[in-house]
Amino acid sequence: SGLPLLPSATAIQPVLLGSDEAALAAAEKLKQAGFFVPAIRPPTVPEGQARLRITLSALHSQKDIQELIGVLSEILG
Repeated sequence: SGLPLLPSATAIQPVLLGSDEAALAAAEKLKQAGFFVPAIRPPTVPEGQARLRITLSALHSQKDIQELIGVLSEILG
C-alpha cells in the first residue's frame, strides 16, 4: 500500500505520521470522508510518533477497506 504502517498482528493498524499536526489533520480529513480514524498523540505515544489508529472489525467489508486505503493514499500522498 505504501502507507507508513507499523507492524501489528491485531485489529488495530497504526499509521505513523510523526507530528501531532499531521495526525490531527489526517484524522479530520478522514472524518470528512466518512471514516472514524482517531489521531493518537503524546502522552499516549512518544513525542514525534503521533499516528492514526485504524481499528478493523468483521463488519468492515473488503470495499470499506479499499476505500479507506484510497482516501489515506490521497491524504498522505
